[in-house]
This record gives sequence, structure tokens and C-alpha cells, in this order.
Amino acid sequence: MHDEEPSDEIELAQALLARWQAGESKSQLEIETWDDPTAHGRHFDRFIRTHLGISTTKPSRQAATIEELSKQIRHLGELPLGIEHEQWERQLLHARSSGLAALKAWNDPTAAFRTGTFSLLFVAAWNGLCLALLQRAGAEWRRLDSAGRPIEVDGAEQARDTKELVRLALAGEDDSAAALCENVKFWVDLRNCVAHRFLPALDLPVIPQAQAGLMNIERVLREEFGEEYSFADRLTVPL
Repeated sequence: MHDEEPSDEIELAQALLARWQAGESKSQLEIETWDDPTAHGRHFDRFIRTHLGISTTKPSRQAATIEELSKQIRHLGELPLGIEHEQWERQLLHARSSGLAALKAWNDPTAAFRTGTFSLLFVAAWNGLCLALLQRAGAEWRRLDSAGRPIEVDGAEQARDTKELVRLALAGEDDSAAALCENVKFWVDLRNCVAHRFLPALDLPVIPQAQAGLMNIERVLREEFGEEYSFADRLTVPL
């Protein structure tokens, strides 16, 4: 669903995997490749899994228990302590938190700015989710100048527009991908309207778009990152 892996990264992963399978240690390969003497195999495992989709770990019963607890912690909206986390994981947590906050705002019976708040938070959720997908894949997510350098504002690298991120991370040729992109475009356009001028109440007319958007983001979370990042069972009041 996202751009293909850079060929040089895949070739490196294949070469490292072959050397490990031939008997070289993960730690020595990490030192030689990344000058990383502290990972003890974790850097190697993560790199091979990310670029080749191959697991190089042999989990023990204790490791399986730790992994299950880590999933439960992520499902609660946190990242396990004491573990090195990738940038994409933090983006994914931000996306999930934004999505849940959007749902909470919509389902608040006292809300007077329901659609506006939902649109702001829901676009933030899609933005974070697409950044997570692109960063995990090693694909370019930043705005670049004419010389190909990342554009910075106040020292922070700027991400591309949400519509562009969705196109890069999720767009395909089938009807479902096209419908997903159209739904995100609807919410981005509405978010822009909310940010710049007062709008009348739109809660009832946009319900179908909100339902479709929630089904889309839930599907991507489950398919790309697993059950622990799903938030369907966190709903106490359906949209």
C-alpha cells in the first residue's frame, strides 16, 4: 500500500541476513554496519524484519509473555518503557490518540463544536498514521526544497501536506483506495474551512462521511500494525 522499499536497503538486508545465516554474530554485524555495540541483536532483527519481513528472533516463553504485555500497553495508548522506540512508533501512537480524541469529541452529548473538533482531530490522526507508514518503510515524508533538502521551520523538518501523505502511503488503483483518499480529502477540506471561518452545525449531514472515515482508519490500523493498535473496542457510544 506504500512505496517500494529502497533497493539499497533491501540489498543490505539480504547481505546481512546471508552472513548471519552463515554463522556471523548479530552483534558483530551491528558494530560493522552501524557502529552500534549496544543493541545486542535488536538493531539487526528490526532492520531485517522491516526490509525483508523476516523474523530472526527465537522467542522464549518469557519473551512471548513480554511481547503480549507490550501489546496490551500499546493498546492502552502507551509505549513500553525501557525499549528503544522508532520514530514511526511515536507517530502511530499520536495517530491513535488523535483518532480516539476525535471520537470522544463527537460522542460528547454536550459538545457545541462537534464536527469542527472531529475534523481537526481526525485529520491529525490520518496525518500521523501516514507518517508512521512512510517512516516505517523508509520513504520520504518531508517537504523538500528545489535542491532536495528538507524544509525546516523553527528547527523542525516539515511534513508534506496530509493529502500528499495519504497518496504516498495508502493510494492504490482499486476502488477502496480511491474512496479512502476521497474521504480524507473531504475531512481535510472541512478542517481548512473550520480553521478559517465560522460554519453552521453540520453534524447530521456529515455522519456518513464520519462513519466511512472511521471504518477506513480502523482497517488500516489493523492491517498495517495489528490488533493492539485497533480502537474499535474502546468505543462506549457508537458514532
